[in-house]
Amino acid sequence: MYEKINYLWVGLFVTLFTALAFYFAFWLAKEDMSSSNYNIYKVYFEESVDGLNKDSVVKLNGVDVGRVKNIGIDSSKPFMVIVEVYIEKDIKVTKDMRAVLQGQGLTGLRYINIIGGRVKEYILPNRADSIIASKVSFLS
Repeated sequence: MYEKINYLWVGLFVTLFTALAFYFAFWLAKEDMSSSNYNIYKVYFEESVDGLNKDSVVKLNGVDVGRVKNIGIDSSKPFMVIVEVYIEKDIKVTKDMRAVLQGQGLTGLRYINIIGGRVKEYILPNRADSIIASKVSFLS
């Protein structure tokens, strides 16, 4: 019934397909958030950051510019949440910009949207005082 099956071709196809599947999985999971491509800033929120996760999107006026790297609680002020964000190096963050938590549709997930930016005074990145001020979100 299956006398003309060439097992060599079947084996090559399965091997090639498996290798491509692994390559695609590693490419999809690749993390290119090295410090050479991004600047580090901190944002302090006084509201709940429920729905915000590591690797959540950071947007500047609606455009993706970075990711959330860490989320923690300030040990000296337990009502404050510290969010460490990575923002692309070519994006300049000004002192009048504000970080706002916004929701992604009905999923309950949230992202940080940075708004404003008319003043030409920039926040120096990658320092302890590289802090983007926050603004209470509309839903809070």
